[in-house]
Amino acid sequence: MPTAAIIGGGLCGCLAAVLLVAEHEFSVEIYESRERETDFDGHGNGRSTLDLTLNSRGVAALKRAGVFDKVEEYGRWLQGYVWGWKGTCIEEAYKDGRLLSINRRVLHGILVSRCESLGVKFYFSHKIDEEAFRGLVQERSLVVGADGINSTVRSILFGSAHKCSTVSFPLIDSSMNKSVQTVEFELGYVEVVVPAPGWKSFLRIWSSKTRDDPYTRVPFILGVPDRNEQIDLGVYAPLAILQDIPRLKQLLKNDFSCKLLELLQDVPDTSWGAPERLCTVLSPRCLSNFNNVVLLGDAAATKLPFLGLGANSSMEDASIFSNALENTNIPKSIECYWTHRNPDLMVACQLSIDEGYRLIRKTPGPRSTHPGKCTKNMFDILAFSDLTYSETVESFRSQSLHNQHVTARGPGWKSYVHVGQRVTKGDIVGIIDSVKTRGTYAAPQSGIVRCMDTLEAFSIEPDQVSTTNQTVSAAGFFI
Repeated sequence: MPTAAIIGGGLCGCLAAVLLVAEHEFSVEIYESRERETDFDGHGNGRSTLDLTLNSRGVAALKRAGVFDKVEEYGRWLQGYVWGWKGTCIEEAYKDGRLLSINRRVLHGILVSRCESLGVKFYFSHKIDEEAFRGLVQERSLVVGADGINSTVRSILFGSAHKCSTVSFPLIDSSMNKSVQTVEFELGYVEVVVPAPGWKSFLRIWSSKTRDDPYTRVPFILGVPDRNEQIDLGVYAPLAILQDIPRLKQLLKNDFSCKLLELLQDVPDTSWGAPERLCTVLSPRCLSNFNNVVLLGDAAATKLPFLGLGANSSMEDASIFSNALENTNIPKSIECYWTHRNPDLMVACQLSIDEGYRLIRKTPGPRSTHPGKCTKNMFDILAFSDLTYSETVESFRSQSLHNQHVTARGPGWKSYVHVGQRVTKGDIVGIIDSVKTRGTYAAPQSGIVRCMDTLEAFSIEPDQVSTTNQTVSAAGFFI
């Protein structure tokens, strides 16, 4: 019987264990650094205690693991989203499916129980150092690194071959193949739960009323209703603001709607979670001398928590790896998995960055600004289809090309360019939909194009990090 050691007992690690036992007859052990009795997903451990939203990718993985009926029992279905923006309220139902809101701790407990029912052995309070890791690599048929954003396994594999930068919203370097690429963002988030009896089952997005520098204020807040008539809020702002709750509350009072403030007015300072920095991590393929080791979930690629690219993507990793696994040739299976999955993970990282930038700049989705023109937005395609992330980008790009046409030509005019690519000062931007011309626009500076939903939402980020044209991105337009 093949044996597997899984480092990390979170959602991804537990799901991988279930699939290895149920579909491939592995004998599996899970090594987890935290104690079983503690708040496994507590704020101090860097994991959310709040609800996450499961899309079709996460739901499919949980159905495959045989636990979805139990998960659904403890969840709340969400029908659409509400966006508060510029004093208006945009409400839109999801066209192709629903999201399931579920408490992360509850979901984790269900997966742990499923693992134990299949004979998976847990070793809690068990930290793996390099010596222990090398021993597991020698003794087990397969070693899975699923130990999250601060992965010990990843550090052992790649050591000092690690690039780290702190920026606003950069580009993923598609040529990176020899080192771990970590980007720490200037923004973070805190979490807080507030009562919300009678609120509809809609995801909430609140954007600041002001146009001030987003790095001096609270740019946006995300809210997920749960089954207990509460709403779980993620408040996004610079870390310096998040660490000063009285200042944070004052900014919220100045910049957000009365309805949101009514929810927050009675929340004591001690009820706010600890600030967490936004961060992305992207790993190269595993080294040849560890050819029975695979990284899954956040250990392989940490995305920003937007567009459903967090837990859903991690659980999808485990499912896709199970598809690729051949018990008789594990190194070949890992190579096959990583060859096909790594490009998609790069796309997912960039999509999450682009969405974060869009939320900060307060631009609503393309269906809201072009009602009736865009049949699906990026979130719809990601959440409610089984397309790969790369295929999702192409699907959205094709739709954008169908609805947008060149309106003018002149000095500096370029052919088709993608969001995430570079323009030069003076380039002429023109956009038209099938009804009327939106106008033309001269780029005021050279830099990276961001968020072209409408002419008014067009923005350029000055050159800071990269001028590569090889990045993958969310949408396309003509300039």
